[in-house]
Amino acid sequence: MTNQNETSLLPCDLHNLFSYEAETGNLIWKRKESMNFGKVVGCKDTNGRIRCEINGKSYSVHRIIFCMHHGRWPKYQIDHINQIKTDNRIENPIQLQTSLLKHLKPYRDWETDRKSVV
Repeated sequence: MTNQNETSLLPCDLHNLFSYEAETGNLIWKRKESMNFGKVVGCKDTNGRIRCEINGKSYSVHRIIFCMHHGRWPKYQIDHINQIKTDNRIENPIQLQTSLLKHLKPYRDWETDRKSVV
């Protein structure tokens, strides 16, 4: 679900702060006055997702990318189709209601087991 931090930033604000590399899924700091100018945005959190701070508030990079691409913050949770939490290429993150995430897990577990057996 959209959190209060997110509603304080508009997509145009994000486009002023970052550029998006479609090939890698990375966000790059864009503001020249920033000491991070030209660097990849964020670092892994304890859940393996990439997060960053903007004005002292923490944001998930995959949600920022979703907002920049779609022009709005995601309404629901974002999952990664290939289960690689750091793969933020726009074709990978998908917005899903929490109830759907629970239903997908058994299928993903089966797919993982099947691949490991082959």
